[in-house]
Amino acid sequence: MTQIFIISGTLWIVPADWNAADNSVETIGAGGGGQTADASFAGSGGGGGAYSKVTNLSLVAGNTVAVQIGGGGISGSAGGDTWFNGTGLATSSVGAQGGVGGADNSGGAGGLSANGVGQIRFPGGSGGAVGGSNPWTGAGGGGAAGPYGAGGPGGSPNNQVFAGGGGGGGNGNGTAGANGDGATGNGGTGGSGNSEIGGGTGDMGSGAGSAAAGSGGGGGGGRYGSSSDGGGGATGVEFDSAHGSGGGGGGGGGRDFGGTSGAGNGGIGANYGGGGGGGGYPRNNTDFGAGGNGAPGVIVVTYTPATGATVTADSPNAVEYQAFGRADQLDAVEIRGLISSDGGLPIEGRPQVRGDGGTPIEASSGTLGTSFLPIQSTGSLSPGAEALLPFEFHAAQSARAVNCAEWSTIQPLDAAIAIELLATRPGETMFDLECLANGAKILIDVPLCLQWADPPILAPVVASTRLLRSPGRVRVLAGRGSLHRLRGL
Repeated sequence: MTQIFIISGTLWIVPADWNAADNSVETIGAGGGGQTADASFAGSGGGGGAYSKVTNLSLVAGNTVAVQIGGGGISGSAGGDTWFNGTGLATSSVGAQGGVGGADNSGGAGGLSANGVGQIRFPGGSGGAVGGSNPWTGAGGGGAAGPYGAGGPGGSPNNQVFAGGGGGGGNGNGTAGANGDGATGNGGTGGSGNSEIGGGTGDMGSGAGSAAAGSGGGGGGGRYGSSSDGGGGATGVEFDSAHGSGGGGGGGGGRDFGGTSGAGNGGIGANYGGGGGGGGYPRNNTDFGAGGNGAPGVIVVTYTPATGATVTADSPNAVEYQAFGRADQLDAVEIRGLISSDGGLPIEGRPQVRGDGGTPIEASSGTLGTSFLPIQSTGSLSPGAEALLPFEFHAAQSARAVNCAEWSTIQPLDAAIAIELLATRPGETMFDLECLANGAKILIDVPLCLQWADPPILAPVVASTRLLRSPGRVRVLAGRGSLHRLRGL
């Protein structure tokens, strides 16, 4: 779950992992400022900010959303409205109204839920009014509304001359600040927060108490006959340990009979949305107690990331990077190689060539042959008896021809790749020799040796197959005393 607190600025960028199906946006309006006492009245308290919430808001990741964070009221001025995604409170997707500032004998109204926008809405607590022209002490500010309910109203001196200042109201679903005591002159106790604890004690001669930290309670009121300030409210913990709806400030003390002729100031409202307490009236009718400031508003965005990643608030943007994988494969190459073949006579066939490749290649390969080429001789010879007549070719040509094969397909391991080539039949091939004398057949295995007995005859040598190369030269070798005759045909 991701939680983001927007406490300033006017624009907000929707996160990349925004989940339109699981989110909420909550707003608290700012608190109104407590009134500064004037010649006619001690100060009244400011109202607390309202609360609004919407769930499953459809936003587009990366888009910019307009927002407004209400500013706290000062010296009787109203607190600002807080809204999200719009051009104003009325046109926003969710928004809460700020509290009204305190005025002469009139506590500031808390932000109204009816004027907010959202599926869930609660009003802020109203500031206390002094009740007339008799009191010398100020009234307490109202507490801000929160997710658990409306803010508590501020306490009042209740138009009593000798009453102490009113206590500030507690935060959302908290209690009201107590009125000042007209008999003892003690200040009223601040209202408790939604945790039902934490309101500041009223001034009983040693100063007003502020609300306990994290309680959301209101501040205590100042004492009559003193210039003690009202106690400050406390921040609630509804969202986390540092964020929540705030309690209102207590009213300031007045009519100090001591060495100081001034009056106490109103207590400040707590974050977020607490109203300020009203200032006390001075004995010298000159040094009026100032009203406490109202607290600013806040926007709380909570959502479950669409990617399931854990993202903390105020974290840096996600790092975008590119990675690549390693591939141990060979790029296509063009090669020429020789493939051994034990061919003999030229034939045309389709033998198989073994390939272990996985990557397509374009290759020209060939067969290696050590074939003897047949010759055709035109002529005749007359050998003598018992003569050896070896034929010696001019060259027994060893053909190492390269027969090209081209393919461009991926062959599995050990697959046979068909190629077309000219190979030769294995050696040891028998050739027929036709003899004019007796027609006897002579077998040869190159190099060719002939041996026969007298009488000498003409022995034409005729090739039995068509030659692929021009005939080589023929030399007749004989033994001593032999008779050889050659004649052309």
